[in-house]
Amino acid sequence: MARGDLALAEPILCEILSLHADHPVAIYLLGRIAMERGGWAEAETLFRRVLVLAPDRPEVALHLAQSLRALQRAHEALPYCRQALEQMPHHPGAWLELAKAQEESGATDDAQATYRKILAKQADIMALVNLSGLLSRTGRAAEAEQMLRQALIDPRWDGGARAQIDDQLALALKRQRKYEQALGFMRPPAPGTIAPREQLLDHADLLRHAGRTEEAAALYEKRLEQHPLDIRVHVLLSEVRRILDREPLASFDAALAREPAAAQLPVQKGLLLLKMGQAADAERAFQTALRIAPRHGGALQGLGKALEALDDFDGAQTAHAAALAAEPDNGAVLENHVAFLLRRGQARQAEPLAQKASHLLPNSQSALALLGTCWRALGDGRDDWLNDYQNHVQIFDLEAPAGFSDMESFNLELASYLDELHAGAQEYLTQTLRGGTQLHDSIFYNGHALIDRLLPRINAALQTYVARLNGAADHPFVMRRSRGFRHTGSWSSRLCNNGFHVNHVHNQGWISSCYYVAVPRTVKGNKDEQGWIKFGEPSQDYGSAFAPRRTVEPKAGRLVLFPSYMWHGTVPFQAPEPRTTIAFDVIPA
Repeated sequence: MARGDLALAEPILCEILSLHADHPVAIYLLGRIAMERGGWAEAETLFRRVLVLAPDRPEVALHLAQSLRALQRAHEALPYCRQALEQMPHHPGAWLELAKAQEESGATDDAQATYRKILAKQADIMALVNLSGLLSRTGRAAEAEQMLRQALIDPRWDGGARAQIDDQLALALKRQRKYEQALGFMRPPAPGTIAPREQLLDHADLLRHAGRTEEAAALYEKRLEQHPLDIRVHVLLSEVRRILDREPLASFDAALAREPAAAQLPVQKGLLLLKMGQAADAERAFQTALRIAPRHGGALQGLGKALEALDDFDGAQTAHAAALAAEPDNGAVLENHVAFLLRRGQARQAEPLAQKASHLLPNSQSALALLGTCWRALGDGRDDWLNDYQNHVQIFDLEAPAGFSDMESFNLELASYLDELHAGAQEYLTQTLRGGTQLHDSIFYNGHALIDRLLPRINAALQTYVARLNGAADHPFVMRRSRGFRHTGSWSSRLCNNGFHVNHVHNQGWISSCYYVAVPRTVKGNKDEQGWIKFGEPSQDYGSAFAPRRTVEPKAGRLVLFPSYMWHGTVPFQAPEPRTTIAFDVIPA
C-alpha cells in the first residue's frame, strides 16, 4: 500500500479498531502511518502492541527496530532486527537495518562485518554507501577511498549507483582534506533534474573548505530557487553572505515574495535579527509572520522576545501568553514561556510548565535546564539533585597521545595547526562564541591527524566518566546511560582578547565537553577566574540571574565533561594570546 493510500485509509482503520480493538493488521497499518509522519514514539507503541497479538510477524519486528533507531535507542533495536532475520534470513532490508542498529549502538566492528556480509551476497548500494561512510567517520577514510575506487570499476553498479559512489568518494577524500580532488567527484545534476539536498550541502561544504565561498553561496541560492522553504539552507546562506560582506538575510525576503503564505520565513528571519541585536527589525519580521498566521506559536513567542528587548514588558507578556494559548503542547513554546516567566521572577508559575515541557520532550536538554532553574529559584533541593555539580562535572588531565613524550609538546603542535584553520574561520550568528572564531565543520575524523591521535584519550575519559555515573534510576541524566556512546558533533573555538562564551546548554547532546589546547598565561591561576569555564549560571535569554555554582580552571591538556543540560559559559579574559579549545557532544549508543 502506497503512502498516500495509507493516509487515506486512516479513518477506515480507526473505524475497524472501534469494532475490533485488537485487530493486528489495522494496528500495524496505523503504525506505518505514524512512521510516515515521523511519530516514532506512537509507532513504537503500535508495533509493540501488534507483536503481543501476533508475535510471528517479522515485518513488524523490523519496523519496530526502525522506530527504536529513530528514537535514538539503537541498542534496543538489535533484538528485533535479529527476530526479523530469524524468519526472513535472506531479507536484505533486515540485514541493512541490523547493520545500522549495530553502528548506532557503538558496535562499529559488528556493523562493518554485517555491511560486508551484505555486499558479499549482492551489489547493494546502501550497504556500500553506509560501509564507506562508517569507515570515513571512524578514521579510515583512506580505506573507504580505496574501496570506492574499486567499486567504480566494478561493472555491477549502474549509473545511479555510480553517482552515489562518486558522492561517497568525494566525502572520503574530504575526510583526508583533499578538497580539490573531492570536488572532482561531486557530480552536477543531470539537465532538468534537481540535486539531492544532502549532496548539494556536501558540495557547498567542500567549496567552503576549498576557499571558494562565492561558489558555495551560489549553490545555496540555487537550492533556494527550487526549495524556497528550506530554512536550514537560508541560515547557511546567511552565514556565507556575512563572510562575503553582503546583506545576510536577503534570501528570506526573496523567498517570502514567492511563498507569501510561509510564516516560517519571517519567523526565522526574526530570530536571526534578535541574535544580531536588531530587536525593532525583529519585531517587524514577527508581525509580518502574524499577519500570515495569527496563531503561529513561533511568531508569537518571537514577538514576545522582541518586545521584551524593547522594554515593552506588558506587550511581551501578552505575546507569550498568546503563544501558549495557541500551542499549549508545543515544547518549544512552553520552554520560551518558562524562560520569560523566570526572567520576570515568576518561578512558581513557570515550574509546572517546565515540568510539562520536559515530559513532552524527555531528551530536551534546554527543558531540563529550565526545570532545574525553576527549582533553584524556588529553593527546591531537586536542583542540586539534577545538576550535582561536584559529581557530574569531572576533570581529566589527559596523557600525551602515542608518539609524543609529553602533553606540552603535543598541545603546542596542535595549537599551531588549529591557528592555521582558524585564520579563515568566523564568528557565527547561531553559535555562543563572542570575540573569536569557530570552525564550521566537524573536527573529529575529518582529516585532522593530530586531533584523531588525541581522540582515543578523549574516548577513554568518556568511558571512565560514564562508568562513574551513579544515582537513582529515574535521574534524567543517569537513566540514559547505556553500553556505549557516539559523537553527535565536534568543533574547535578560539577566543581572543575579551572573548567569552555566553551561558548556554547543548540541546543535541547527553554529555558535553571542553578540551583545552592553548590557554593564555594570564588565565592560569588568576583570582578573578578570567577565561575559566563556569557552571550553573543561567543564560540571560533562558533563565533567571544566579551566580555560578562551580568554576574550573583551564589548563592545556585538560578535558572537562558535564551533562549537556548544565548551564555553562566562559568568564571573559584579557590577554594577547588566544584561548583555543575543542568541544564535542555525545549521546548514548
